[in-house]
Amino acid sequence: MFIENVRDLEPKAIWNHFEDLNAVPRPSKKEERVRQFMIDFGKSLNLEVVEDKIGNVIIKKPATAGMEDRETVILQSHIDMVHQKNADTVFDFNTQGIESFIENDWVKAKGTTLGADNGMGVAAAMSLLSSTDIKHPRLEALFTIDEETGMTTLSIVLLIGGISSIALMACYLDAKFQWRLNDWMSGECSNPFIKSKADQHQQKLDEKDAQIEKLMRRIETLETIVTEPAYELNKKINAW
Repeated sequence: MFIENVRDLEPKAIWNHFEDLNAVPRPSKKEERVRQFMIDFGKSLNLEVVEDKIGNVIIKKPATAGMEDRETVILQSHIDMVHQKNADTVFDFNTQGIESFIENDWVKAKGTTLGADNGMGVAAAMSLLSSTDIKHPRLEALFTIDEETGMTTLSIVLLIGGISSIALMACYLDAKFQWRLNDWMSGECSNPFIKSKADQHQQKLDEKDAQIEKLMRRIETLETIVTEPAYELNKKINAW
């Protein structure tokens, strides 16, 4: 069946959010309107919305019933787009939305870039945030700005990745050497290489258990010697 309208494509939720997004001017460096669009979108769903000093928008959605104990899933996509037009196209990216259409099974834009990078990612995240029939853990959707020209998004992603790598390495070292790097980074201790009182107490208990086990082995060895027939015979000979 031939489909003429982009909004009729499947999955409809994603394509409709994509069309809603593309109706908003969103060239790089001029994301004010699309940023407000995302804020209004989150608030319309009664979700928690946060805007940081840079201009990134975070929308948080609670987990569905039965998924509250799962790890939070973070979704990230940038809301700006490459704003290029054909030489013979009259178009103002600062005031006009993208006009998309379907041609030979391809979604295209009339004389301009389509904005699917990263518009489809934004639309997919919006679909999850607005869904009422998809089970999911707690969601945090991060919509970043200025990726296409300023690479602000890349800087943020690299920063998040670096922090995550440090945290994972700290967990590994804590487990391997019984250090407290994670506690130190969170301000819970002043020296990450000194064990907590609980760990010190447990270490003492483990040492006592090891000593008791060693003594029990010695007692078992002595009992074996005393009950040996050769030991009894030797006692009789000595008595004679």
